[in-house]
Amino acid sequence: NIIDTFFELQREYFTDFYIETLSMDDDLPMRPWYLEITYDLYPYSEAGELVTVVFSIYEYTGGAHDNFYYETITFDLIEDTDVPLEWLFVEGSDPIAVVYPLVVEQLNAQLSEFGLDETWLEPSPEYFQDFIITEDSITFLFEPYVAAPYAAGPLQVEIPMSELADISALPFYTP
Repeated sequence: NIIDTFFELQREYFTDFYIETLSMDDDLPMRPWYLEITYDLYPYSEAGELVTVVFSIYEYTGGAHDNFYYETITFDLIEDTDVPLEWLFVEGSDPIAVVYPLVVEQLNAQLSEFGLDETWLEPSPEYFQDFIITEDSITFLFEPYVAAPYAAGPLQVEIPMSELADISALPFYTP
């Protein structure tokens, strides 16, 4: 299944990276490394046709601090396929152009608590690939360093689907 496969791939990557790092420098002090992966499931609706799996990955590889990142997979259980962000919107629309200012507005409000007045986030699709979709909203997940300094931690921005109604292909998207 996709969850077991994800865990196995992460374990292999982490182990290979550790072995590669050991082989680079015999004088490198090797502190204990760790990898922790948890996941949560978010159904799109009670019918369960779509579900988002959010993997939260913590790792320490000897640096100044640990690292955290998200990986999400939205899965169509009926069609047995992954659902990329673009499938959730009307063909030919530019969801990032619509979503970006809404996300930045919320990020700026969240980050003002840290004395920050701007987001690091760019309007690039690569930064919007980690998301949770429900009937009511789409929540974008941003790991440290993507939208703000590490000290701000992971950030989440929830956009009501009502604000995206003009470009939404839900509930009946076509894969």
